[in-house]
Amino acid sequence: MIHPFFPKKETSYDFKRFECLYNYDRKHTLIVNDYFNFFFSEKVDLNRKTKNLFIILLNTLDIKYLHMSFVNRTNLKAFLFVLRNLKKNIHEIVFYGGSIYDEKSESLYKNANFTSLKKIVFLEPYIATNEIFSSLLKTIN
Repeated sequence: MIHPFFPKKETSYDFKRFECLYNYDRKHTLIVNDYFNFFFSEKVDLNRKTKNLFIILLNTLDIKYLHMSFVNRTNLKAFLFVLRNLKKNIHEIVFYGGSIYDEKSESLYKNANFTSLKKIVFLEPYIATNEIFSSLLKTIN
């Protein structure tokens, strides 16, 4: 069974809208959206063992592109879990919609694998942070 957070051949409306920004190699993409948040809260966020197994799975997959959509306070836990525990070198991160919080910017800053990003894109964001966000972006090459 293919879960909705792994992209299929056909694209949804959201991806067609900004298709020029997405890489054509979609088999290496992890889409973190509401479906992923539901999966995380129902299957992964049960105990330490399931979280550790999911971290192993997450770092075993050959993920190069991370697309996060509509992050808000209600589904922030799953998004932060991925940002904090992904130990692969990521080529591109796309944030679509949602808000940018202090926790998200700190997770980007603390994860050393995100300093070699080729592209970081914020589409229609709402910046709700107390930090100076541009100083964080300067550390990313």
